Amino acid sequence: MATLESRMPLVHPFKLLLCLVLSLHALAFEGLLQAAGEVRKDRAAIPLRFAVPDWNVYHRTNDLYSRLSTVVESCKSASHLIVRAPSLTESAQHFRVDQRTSVTDDADSIRYITITHRASPAELAGRIIRRRRKTRIMFVFGETGRDFLTSEIALRVVEATCAANASRALPSALSDIELILVPVVNPNGRRIAEMGRRCERTNANDVDLDRNWPVHWNESARVRETERQETRRVAALRDAGRVLGVSMSQRALSHHDTRRHGKEPRPDSESEHSNYAPFAIGTHPFSEAETRALKAIVEKFRPASYVSLRTGAVALTTPGDCHPEEVQDADQSRLLKVVEGITASHCRSCKSGSLWNASGHTKCGTAADYMHSLQIPFVHTWHVYNSPKAVQGDCFRRHNPVTKEAYERVVENWAQAVFNFSTAVHNWMTLESSVGLDSAEQNASLSAAEAMARRADRLARGIPDPESAENDDHVAGDNWLHAGNQIPIEQRGRNLRLLNGRPGLLSWLFADRETENAADANAGAGAPSGPRSNRRLGQEEEGIGSVTGLLGAFAALLLLWCGILGVRRFIFNTHSKRSLFRPRRPEKTA
Repeated sequence: MATLESRMPLVHPFKLLLCLVLSLHALAFEGLLQAAGEVRKDRAAIPLRFAVPDWNVYHRTNDLYSRLSTVVESCKSASHLIVRAPSLTESAQHFRVDQRTSVTDDADSIRYITITHRASPAELAGRIIRRRRKTRIMFVFGETGRDFLTSEIALRVVEATCAANASRALPSALSDIELILVPVVNPNGRRIAEMGRRCERTNANDVDLDRNWPVHWNESARVRETERQETRRVAALRDAGRVLGVSMSQRALSHHDTRRHGKEPRPDSESEHSNYAPFAIGTHPFSEAETRALKAIVEKFRPASYVSLRTGAVALTTPGDCHPEEVQDADQSRLLKVVEGITASHCRSCKSGSLWNASGHTKCGTAADYMHSLQIPFVHTWHVYNSPKAVQGDCFRRHNPVTKEAYERVVENWAQAVFNFSTAVHNWMTLESSVGLDSAEQNASLSAAEAMARRADRLARGIPDPESAENDDHVAGDNWLHAGNQIPIEQRGRNLRLLNGRPGLLSWLFADRETENAADANAGAGAPSGPRSNRRLGQEEEGIGSVTGLLGAFAALLLLWCGILGVRRFIFNTHSKRSLFRPRRPEKTA
């Protein structure tokens, strides 16, 4: 009869030790690879998914100012000025840039440009100039640092005006209109965004300039849920009455008053920053030099219209950002009528009305509400661009076109909208003062119908639709990134680099700190991406996951082998003193 030793041979201790060492190494390597894969995934997502400005297309702030100065110097219709507003108690000072070359940008000043038609001596001798006040229209650009696009629109307006002036083909509307353009309201915030903080919307003091105005200042943190519901009901009733042709007076809506007291405050309802208002509104109204400078410009020119261009949405909103019910029906109707031509010709997908109707949230202490309180007839906020396909955190792509083709179409479209809106406001005010309100509304409706006809004609002639720019921008950026794999390797991000000359999936193990920093710096200049780049990132993550899974399976098999060896040696081995089950030795037979 075979003994237990013959059926279960001894296991050498070296085999067991080797098994344990391999198992521990496999487990440690698996954990290291998995952890490094997570870090690598996070670090690589920035250059691959997030777009950065192409400075061959966009202008940095200093370059933008230099270009504006060059254009204005050769333009007889434009003047380049700087306004300084040191404090509320001191009066603002206005200087011409060309007359005071020593004037430099500082925290208390912003630049602005006035454009108006100046009659030549021949025109003065040949005809009698009508003696009446010109319609002054003020446009504000670059109020948040991330809005690179709007300042580019301002530059295009100045270039188009001066080019037309040089060729003696100045738009006829400008003969009775004076444009006041503020190309960059927030230059310091824009410079911060240029340095990499693409989502920056505040100034250098971390204050949102559109919450630093006195009307309903500091009420964003006290907006209540009941107030939101009542505000939405009032807006719905107003819109229903407008559709049915019934004028709902403020008195008829008085029972919907939403100003209630004695309840606990709730955070601001904005989707981007739920706790945004308490720390971004400034210490007091007009605490920031930028808002004081804008106030000084408005007080000097007394414009008939104030328009602020933004990005991040597609809408033409009216005042009442904090309390939409405070805007009278007649004012709301006039504000919506005058932009019908803009909506028909330049932005058919734009929502119109109050901020609540357009986006579903409110904000207080805004410039629009303040300008409306000054009884400026036409106050609007234009949200001119939004890329819905941008991922969270990809702020440059969301707020600005990435490719040059989309950039040109969007900038040209809204620069033309500035001229068309200026003409519409001037015609409205002229007709309302001379003929009446009904005639002005009828003319606005006719202008909108003509704009729709012109738009249809452009599309029929094969001219691209500017509203599809964000979709084309996304596709074109994706194709540019991956067509033929033409991007230099130093611009493809860490996932596509050869770190330290060691190619392959595990190259991250041998990258020193200097190489990693250099890779990250080069990745910051990465190109725009699209779904394909995201798929490429997913494929590499899948590769790391596959290797990790194989290592885990190998480690599990090694541990199972170690267990079998341990059982054979320490449990059933009769020659081991460590045996737990020592069977009785068989008796020797003679």
